[in-house]
Amino acid sequence: MHLRYLLFILVSFLMTQSNIHDGHDHHGHDLDGGGFVRGQLLSEETGIPIGYATVTLINKETKTEVAGTITDDIGTFKIENIPPGEYDIIIEFMGYEKMTIADQSIIPPDMKKDLGLLFLVRSAIDIDTVEVESEKAFVEEKMDRKVYNADSFPNTRGGNASDILEQIPSVTLDIDGNVNLRGNSDVTILIDGRKSSFGNNVDMIGAEMVERVEVITTPSAKFDPDGTAGIINLILRKNEYEGTSGNIVGNLGELFPEYNRWHNYGMSGRINVLKKDWNVFTSFKAQSNHRYGKNMRNTIYYEDDINDPLSTSSYQTSESDDYPKTGNIKMGIEHYPDPSTTVAFDITLIKHRGTEIEDVHIDYQDESMDDFTIEMWEKGEDLNYGFGYFLDIDEDQKLTIQLDYDDHDDLEYTNYDNTIEKIFDNGKDHILAIDYTHPIGASHGDKKSQIEVGLKYNLLEDIKNQEYNDNPFEFDYEDSRLSTYFNIGYYFSESFGMQFGSRFEMSETESTLDHMINTNDPQNTFEWALSFYDEDDFNYDYDYERVYPSLFFLYDMKQRGSFKLEFGRRINRPWEGALNPFPDVSEVTFIHQGNPYLKPEDIYKWELSYSGRLKFGYLSAAIFSSEITDQIDRYKYSMSFDDEIYPILTWINKGKVESKGFELQFMTRPLPMWDLMLWGTYWNNNTLEATEEDMLGEESGFYAHIMSKFNLNNDQEIQLSGGFSTPMKINTGEISAMKNIDVSYKKDISDRFNIMLTVKDLFDTREFHIITDRTVDGINEHLEANHRRNKRFFKIAFEYKFGAFKEKKYIREGGGHDHDHEGDGGMDAGY
Repeated sequence: MHLRYLLFILVSFLMTQSNIHDGHDHHGHDLDGGGFVRGQLLSEETGIPIGYATVTLINKETKTEVAGTITDDIGTFKIENIPPGEYDIIIEFMGYEKMTIADQSIIPPDMKKDLGLLFLVRSAIDIDTVEVESEKAFVEEKMDRKVYNADSFPNTRGGNASDILEQIPSVTLDIDGNVNLRGNSDVTILIDGRKSSFGNNVDMIGAEMVERVEVITTPSAKFDPDGTAGIINLILRKNEYEGTSGNIVGNLGELFPEYNRWHNYGMSGRINVLKKDWNVFTSFKAQSNHRYGKNMRNTIYYEDDINDPLSTSSYQTSESDDYPKTGNIKMGIEHYPDPSTTVAFDITLIKHRGTEIEDVHIDYQDESMDDFTIEMWEKGEDLNYGFGYFLDIDEDQKLTIQLDYDDHDDLEYTNYDNTIEKIFDNGKDHILAIDYTHPIGASHGDKKSQIEVGLKYNLLEDIKNQEYNDNPFEFDYEDSRLSTYFNIGYYFSESFGMQFGSRFEMSETESTLDHMINTNDPQNTFEWALSFYDEDDFNYDYDYERVYPSLFFLYDMKQRGSFKLEFGRRINRPWEGALNPFPDVSEVTFIHQGNPYLKPEDIYKWELSYSGRLKFGYLSAAIFSSEITDQIDRYKYSMSFDDEIYPILTWINKGKVESKGFELQFMTRPLPMWDLMLWGTYWNNNTLEATEEDMLGEESGFYAHIMSKFNLNNDQEIQLSGGFSTPMKINTGEISAMKNIDVSYKKDISDRFNIMLTVKDLFDTREFHIITDRTVDGINEHLEANHRRNKRFFKIAFEYKFGAFKEKKYIREGGGHDHDHEGDGGMDAGY
């Protein structure tokens, strides 16, 4: 009851403050000339506002619907321009009893009807047969992130987490499935706030396992500073129900018949058993896919005239069949000794294997030809253990201790042109993290002032035993980090707050390549590429200490939106693959090789953004910029060996890069059954200093995405999703415009069973095309290339839910092994 009185006082104050904006003067007189009905909807059980409930106005005389609306994120509603008459008001929301407010007179002179606080009663439903769910806002605004609800994408059922990510604003996937954030591939992927056992390979996570996605473009000091572009945190679903519950999802897909190839099927699911103080859970996913790739590369070398090519010029085509198979299972147990304490342990096993066969044909300028086949085979497994202790000392005082141990073992085998390469990779990752949150000062509504402190230790050890035609190599890599941080969030009022933090880190990185080859007398392209480096260059040792500050300002204007100003320092460390000088010559015409001279990037980021739920929908706009020193980037140079020119693809440090861009997001509900989302990002990178002249200059591009979802009668949904990019300017040429459209249909057969049909890349247009012109050592190179990773394909998925769905109310939000890094309050927003 005290909660209701407090809510009543707060809501009355908010409504009073908003009178000047809702068509009334300070005395409450109607300025619009029409009648209206307004109020706010709360749960009778919890006192929490109920958003997205349906409010309908019925004319008592004609028994017809006159007008209607839905409640917003804080449960408020208003129906305007009501003609004089007698009305009944019907309020409905899933999981609650229908409320009828009868005999409401709206007649002059009193055309205003303020119903105040209204409390809905939860339905007395059969919990054994019906799952109680509520519609969630598509996006929520936090101090340092945006949070997207994965349930807004029904077309991802039977897919994986990458199917969700490619529909999230700011996020794109390139043609090879790599995740990009605002056009930058240096993004950190977290799972439940923890470093992922999956790495950035989110294809191994079933889409139905993901509850929401956090996009953090300027992370606070509480996070590790890795990731130039920012952090994407996938929050997996947690059990909220007593008893046994879960789901099973199966999928079957095939490339369209004209390609006569199919091999896509899988199954995933979740099972939870919650009794009294214990929750036992497991999730799994097994998937077998087939990808059909097609590539073209036309390379012309010339001295003065492109029409007079050198004999080393070539036209190469290839087709590939890739059969990746993945499987993972996660099991865990959570114990709740009391409502404020959670002790959790989980174990995750990931297995993968696959084969790829690529047939290559090359026509040379001297009319000679070459045909060969590249066979690749790989397998591996990853075992991860996690332990967590979560204590809510009181409502705003929390302690978290987490331990993680990860062990992976992988094998890659490549056979081509009488050459064999093998890589045996074994690595271990150890993490200890302690976080503590304590309230400070006064809180204002959901804006809570607090201080966060923490300590983290991370040790990564990796050994690669590599072979080239039975010649042994060993690459040892070790990275250790000790860091501590503080984060202070303070709200001066309900409208204005700031957050300041700093992270101090000590880091040591070492790597060594041991081999038995005489690089002074190279016998083939492999030994020749290795001979670029002196023996001492195979030892990498880089130690440093850095401070990473972060600063946020938030000005919240409530119904008129909010402004945020963000600043942070980040780092991008050279990873082992970029440092390892062991050459990969399996492309035959290309050599891939790491660079043991690389230094970590140093990044300073700024961002100013506005977001708000307006009358016409949700609008978000941001301008952002960064300054990067020693940026790590791909670089290609060409050299001649044995009368052949070989392009060598490696990594290099640029001197200084300034980046800027802007982003727009817009979401609206033009009709009650139609949701529409549009977003676009423009980026511009200007390289001011670089070791190579052809790396200087500007690169820029624009990418946009549209999603249109229709909620039809009889529990049906149709969704259209499309993305396109303008031609992207790069230093040496241009990447052509790209576009693709996906379409899906979902039907709820019952409360427990649904079916989903999806066509990916409906018009079969998704491909990568690039044209470059550059000069190296007096030789001009013109390159035109096409790359396709897959073809259009069709997929059908089924989902079955089972078990009881009676909520267990005392379980801590987020539960178990989910350290959410929030504690910031903020303004919610959505459709």
